[in-house]
Amino acid sequence: MTNKTKLSGYIIMMAVIWCLAYSLFHPDIVCDALKQAVIRCLDILVPSLFAFMAFSELLIQSGSYIILSKIFFPVSIVTGLPDELAAVFIISNIAGYPVGASIISSLYDNGRISKEDASRLICFCCNGGPAFFGGAVGLAVFSSAETGMLLFVSSAIVNLAGACIFFRLFPIGSAENKNQISFKSDMLSAAVCRAGGNLLKICGMVLLFSGISAASAPLLRAIASDDNVRTVIYSFLEISNLSAINGKPYFLLPFMASAGAFGGLCVICQIASVIGNKFDIRRFIASRTVCAVLSFFVFKALWTIFGESYISVSAENTVIVNMNNFIPSICLIMMIFLTFSRKNLQSFSQI
Repeated sequence: MTNKTKLSGYIIMMAVIWCLAYSLFHPDIVCDALKQAVIRCLDILVPSLFAFMAFSELLIQSGSYIILSKIFFPVSIVTGLPDELAAVFIISNIAGYPVGASIISSLYDNGRISKEDASRLICFCCNGGPAFFGGAVGLAVFSSAETGMLLFVSSAIVNLAGACIFFRLFPIGSAENKNQISFKSDMLSAAVCRAGGNLLKICGMVLLFSGISAASAPLLRAIASDDNVRTVIYSFLEISNLSAINGKPYFLLPFMASAGAFGGLCVICQIASVIGNKFDIRRFIASRTVCAVLSFFVFKALWTIFGESYISVSAENTVIVNMNNFIPSICLIMMIFLTFSRKNLQSFSQI
């Protein structure tokens, strides 16, 4: 074990001990943070991610993504991706951060791409969806969906540019079974179960990082006195914190774009939990760090062009975003559980 590995291990150990001690002496603060995280999961993550994750899983299992990719053939021409993977790139960049990892993991499990190609493809198949940036950030914080969409576009531009360079230097190969398209009745329940399992891991990571954010609050208060600045710093831990910013701080937008491109440590851990140990995640972390830096400058350029008109729109409109998906999300979780239970009972009866 190298000295660098030992040092990182000690740092993580001390951080864990601090979080445990803080949770012990300030349980009320940690509980409040976890309550807010549960609400975010039920109001935002479950409704926005589950359908995309289930449908994308069904697309991969059946091979239907190959047909969908024909619509997006210009993406293959621009990026150098194989024709059948154009839809994977598009869906991964509009459906929400962990969806791309879920799709690529399924592609690998179904033998449609190699391990090396999967580790390359995931680098630029990660982005927050338009619903998150336009609604939870744009409308909720700046009263302007256009402002939120500009955050999304800056990250998407960086992903597209990165894919054009990276996938031409290190080409993604075509799978041998790329033309196999079939649909079986059990694929639907399998897609629901896998999407539900991945969503449970994702929500668990959100809860954990909400506790970490609460425990790190004293340190961040010493570093930054402004509440919104601290919230942006928190977003590099858990990205949904961007929706908690108050007062339309336009000067923070480039940093928010950077956080959006990076995704946050929580998203990285979510993706690591989704892909397991199937392929190395260090390349993914390095690529997202580079994308975060580039997105900062891309957003500044876009804001120079469009910013003044978006500020005018924001000043004219007062938009109140009221998320009320709690009960539907509970019902959805119950249906996932019932589907999973039924599948397990069928498998047990066949033994």
